[in-house]
Amino acid sequence: SLVEWMKTDYDMALTGTAQVDLQLPGMGDDWEGVLNGSIWTNDYLNTRDAVYGYPWYDEDLYGPFERVPRNLTAGGVAFFVGVVHTAVNKTLYNSVTLANDDLSYSHSYLNEESSSGTPSMVGSAEAFASLTKATSLVSESDLASLFTLAWRRNSSSFACPSSAEQFCETLPSGDSTNHTQYPADDETYLLLGDERAYLNPNTLTGPAPDELYGAVLLLFAPRS
Repeated sequence: SLVEWMKTDYDMALTGTAQVDLQLPGMGDDWEGVLNGSIWTNDYLNTRDAVYGYPWYDEDLYGPFERVPRNLTAGGVAFFVGVVHTAVNKTLYNSVTLANDDLSYSHSYLNEESSSGTPSMVGSAEAFASLTKATSLVSESDLASLFTLAWRRNSSSFACPSSAEQFCETLPSGDSTNHTQYPADDETYLLLGDERAYLNPNTLTGPAPDELYGAVLLLFAPRS
């Protein structure tokens, strides 16, 4: 329904997808080795108390654990969709983040708003489902366990709907003549995403990766 809504209302087509990988091998229990650098961790991997979803990669082309950004073209929109794992009793804490390739920009959502003001993703699936007519396809109880978050390019014809405004961000733009850190409106954005899930409420250890579903990035671009 999201793909059809973007096509009919904004004349945009789905150009790519990528899923966060939650199945990577963990750091193990040798924390002294992790801290002194003798164990290679390369960003973040699963630990005893958490699952760290790794940005999508292609081991055949780029080697193990090499981050591969996804391209968001000028005028495009990126949606991050997935499961609020706290809502299905799999974790005590859940966060998702979208960032550019050099991490100079990032924006996160949590399973509940933090004291520092990081927003909650809860309610986002319902907000977008009411626009895309997905409420006729998915039950209210299921929607409450899902999230849908949007990031638009500054030049996009897609405007953050007022009913979903708290779940929609505009990516910062740069000016290519001034060589700022962000892409200009007519340049491609390189995006990375991750998901973090801490502590199964029953075991009080890291959740089982097989019981989680990694967030999925959906990329849209103008059809003409």
